[in-house]
Amino acid sequence: MPVANAAFDAYREAYLRRDATTVLRDGDDLAVTLAEAPWSRFLVPAVIVLQGSTMGMRPDLVPPGEAIRYLSQGISLADHLIDEPDGDAAASGLDKALGPIDPFRMELMQLLLVVGRYDEAHALASTLQEPTHGAVARLAGLRTHAAVSAVRGEHELAHQVLNAAASLSERMRSRFARMLVDVDRSVLLGTQGRLGEGIALFDNLTRVLSRRSAGSSGAWADTVTAAGALTLSRFAAETGDPVTAERLIYPGAAAVSDTTDPYWKAQLDLSLSVLFWAQRRFDDAVELCREARAGFEGGAYLPGAAQAVMHEGRLAWSQGFTAVATPLLELARQQLVSLGHHREPSQIAQALDHVA
Repeated sequence: MPVANAAFDAYREAYLRRDATTVLRDGDDLAVTLAEAPWSRFLVPAVIVLQGSTMGMRPDLVPPGEAIRYLSQGISLADHLIDEPDGDAAASGLDKALGPIDPFRMELMQLLLVVGRYDEAHALASTLQEPTHGAVARLAGLRTHAAVSAVRGEHELAHQVLNAAASLSERMRSRFARMLVDVDRSVLLGTQGRLGEGIALFDNLTRVLSRRSAGSSGAWADTVTAAGALTLSRFAAETGDPVTAERLIYPGAAAVSDTTDPYWKAQLDLSLSVLFWAQRRFDDAVELCREARAGFEGGAYLPGAAQAVMHEGRLAWSQGFTAVATPLLELARQQLVSLGHHREPSQIAQALDHVA
């Protein structure tokens, strides 16, 4: 047992210092070794979860589908061990080995969201909203619930859920938590077509968002800034306001300028492409759109890939290439409808009417 514990401790240290090479190389073998002894089997889900978490943090090395598989398996195995008759001992051991498991549930939920597995993300969000979970996890669950509702066109429900999230953030006495909710609401307003309100709300937040702290809060601020700025920039460009779109690009680009994450690089490429389309810089727009599509498709980020296909069709249509535009727009509509999106299929239907 001491040998097994020492091996796990060394593995966890590699995870904490973000040594992805060691974590990804040694995890499977360590899990097999730990599973062979009954007194160390509670460490197996901890190893699998740490592997999945590392994969999620390094999408440049491992596609998100693998991170989802490992996190799902590890969390499920941990829950199973805790539910066994002697689960109290397993729960205590897991807590010492891994700490609270909810942060890993939150990582899994975010990954499910960006790859378009909305039903699974929503189910996990519902679990995290239960009162047995801490405030941070409940807030993440509410924000994901609102995001899925917005994608599906359930805007009033999304506002109601964000109201609950705002109330929770007040009880948490966390300005940062409230800021997250307000950014979500700014994007929701833009999704509804209330773009002026959404941009005004986001502009009020950018000064605070720019004061990023070190550590996890700083990383979260970068992600939230990018998500809000790039999405609202695209909305502005689509409405024929390239000046506002360009202004909003800057905080989004600054937030992800140093990233190796292919998802955020693709998001930035797509937003720049939409901006260039609004500025009628078609050659630049086409090149960046193709790069965005390749980035999204390479990681199986299905919503982003479908949005890039939609924009590729829109670019072709704008240049008079209707024979190219029509199949691209039809493909994008099929993909987005299958994912459960509401906003974009309506836009595509209008575009196809013009093409016809």
